[in-house]
Amino acid sequence: MRYLDYSFLRVDVTPAPTGRTATLMVRGIAESGEQVDHFTVARRAK
Repeated sequence: MRYLDYSFLRVDVTPAPTGRTATLMVRGIAESGEQVDHFTVARRAK
């Protein structure tokens, strides 16, 4: 993603017990509060 104005990243983590799925969600938020882009990474907790 390419965004030329002021923005910040919001990162939300949802931990999980062994064998369940843990997630990490990353969002790009513009100065206006609008979500510019996002992605989620998920994996089985060890």
